[in-house]
Amino acid sequence: MSLTRVHRNAVQLLQYVASRTGLTEAVRKLQLARQFAASDDELKQLHWIPGILQEWLQKKAIQVFGERTWKYQDSIPHLPVPPLKNTLDKYLESVKPFVTAEEYKHTETVVREFEQGVGQSLHQQLLERAKVKRNWLEDWWVDLMYLQSRHSLPLTSNVVGFVPVMDHMWSAIGVEPADRVPLFLSASLYLWKLLRKEQIPVDKAVLTGQPFCMDQFRSMFSAHRVPGVTMDKLVSHFKTESEGPSPTHITVLCKGRVFKMECVDQDGEPLTPAELKIQLEGVKQQCENVCEGPHISVLTAGNRTEWAKTREKMMEMGPVNAHNLSVIEKSILVLAFDDATPKDSGEALHQALAGSGKNRWFDHVNTEVAFKNGLFAGNFEHTPADGMVAAYLGYFVFAQSQRIGPIRKDQVPARPAPEPEELIFTIDDEIRDEIIHTQETFIKQASDLELVCPSFTDYGKKFIRSFKLHPDYYIQTALQLAYFRLHRK
Repeated sequence: MSLTRVHRNAVQLLQYVASRTGLTEAVRKLQLARQFAASDDELKQLHWIPGILQEWLQKKAIQVFGERTWKYQDSIPHLPVPPLKNTLDKYLESVKPFVTAEEYKHTETVVREFEQGVGQSLHQQLLERAKVKRNWLEDWWVDLMYLQSRHSLPLTSNVVGFVPVMDHMWSAIGVEPADRVPLFLSASLYLWKLLRKEQIPVDKAVLTGQPFCMDQFRSMFSAHRVPGVTMDKLVSHFKTESEGPSPTHITVLCKGRVFKMECVDQDGEPLTPAELKIQLEGVKQQCENVCEGPHISVLTAGNRTEWAKTREKMMEMGPVNAHNLSVIEKSILVLAFDDATPKDSGEALHQALAGSGKNRWFDHVNTEVAFKNGLFAGNFEHTPADGMVAAYLGYFVFAQSQRIGPIRKDQVPARPAPEPEELIFTIDDEIRDEIIHTQETFIKQASDLELVCPSFTDYGKKFIRSFKLHPDYYIQTALQLAYFRLHRK
């Protein structure tokens, strides 16, 4: 028996013992603490690890006993097809409050005829599809609700989030607002690294411990929505370390120009905040006192069919354009420098979603927006993942940034950082006109958007949960009730 096989069997035995003794769950809590603790003091509460060896032992414990992020993907139950009668009964129950007694009676008759007739054969087709599909609904949902839509992404599909910035985090003398950007970027890259190593703990049900599907976390980085004439497509270039190489660069947008920036060293470690700062300062220096670039990114804010045709034309104009678009598509994330200075989180969210089409790449699943005054927001293409995946990233970045702290003025990198590379596109007057047209159309559409971000502190999730209600259901019902009280219908 080879030493490799002996080692593998020994590790499997240790993992089995850990799962039976509760050590695996303890390590899972350790992983969450390391990711979301706002300070080192919170981590010091882990008294079961000797202080002098704490960091080394924590990493080893996670490496040996931690459950890999996608460990349970193959064993997660398939999405069940609900019984036809249950579905129809729920439909009638939801319809009843909105119709008269006579209308309800007619609706009930139609539903029961469907149940005894064509509904039987349609239901059987769903059961057959569920035999060969782990999730029989997902492809239909993604295609019909998202990829076939021809509307502008930022106003119909994308979502935004805000990373809180508290003054006590940045109290050091001489810390500039721009110094926050490399810290936030560093935290995002650290999360990328953990996903590469499959060290994000599996999300589980609180009461039962049932593992949840973690597949959407694969779309957090290096994922992109490519426009099509009739239907878009999703592409993902992220890979774990066990699967192979994954892109190691980001795309930076600054004053209408586009840059490729390598952010990971040869050992697979993200560059330090100080190294990232030097790179980002280099990008901004190249954009100072010169004419703005052509703002190619504006095209991602337009009608999907028009953008698909323009993109195809750009690729036909030469291999450089095709290469540049591929670089952006494969980026870990897109970082957009924005000259706006929103005064609070509400304005930051509005700016991130609809303030400017010039410095966003709306096709990319993860565009992080750095405002001139140091506020930070994210714009996420919604197709491949629910909002909670983006919220996870925002919460992670917030917690990690507090622990990292501001970059000191005397902090000098020990090695030279790779210089960012500008991506220069070849375009003609027709494409320039399309950029202008798309920007004007987007501004007109965005002017009709009202975004309010109130801070509600009367109660939160725990209070809602005490009534055995899901917070999302609670808010959706509150919106419907508010509409009814306003319009009496």
